[in-house]
Amino acid sequence: MSRTNRGTRPAGHDFWSKRPPSNKCGAGGSGPSAKKRTASIERQQAKHQTAKEFHMNEITSRLENWIREQVTNKEFILWGNVFDDMQSRWPDNTIIHTSGIYNCKLHEGSVVRTRNSTYLLGKEYTDESNSEKESENRR
Repeated sequence: MSRTNRGTRPAGHDFWSKRPPSNKCGAGGSGPSAKKRTASIERQQAKHQTAKEFHMNEITSRLENWIREQVTNKEFILWGNVFDDMQSRWPDNTIIHTSGIYNCKLHEGSVVRTRNSTYLLGKEYTDESNSEKESENRR
């Protein structure tokens, strides 16, 4: 068996050197407490990244030029143009409305889950985008 400069240790043992006061994970210092904090932060980051990748894999279509319509105090629907429907329910650029969605903040890039679908939100409908299209059509 080979030996390191520090001697033998059980399998899986990490040799930690002193860390700079602030590293990318925010756990400064050295020793076992810094190792535990850093490992905990890295696990949380990996968990969030895995959840984000999971949601990206289950997206059924993309909703562009969407607008929010409040239905009840707790629920709203979205109207918009659907693209890239994975279930082949609608051709691209078809205007649809979603089933009910519980109140949450929406912005471009949000992933919204309804009863049967998961949508990636594109650009929100604005009067400016509509007036630009109308002026192009007049030409």
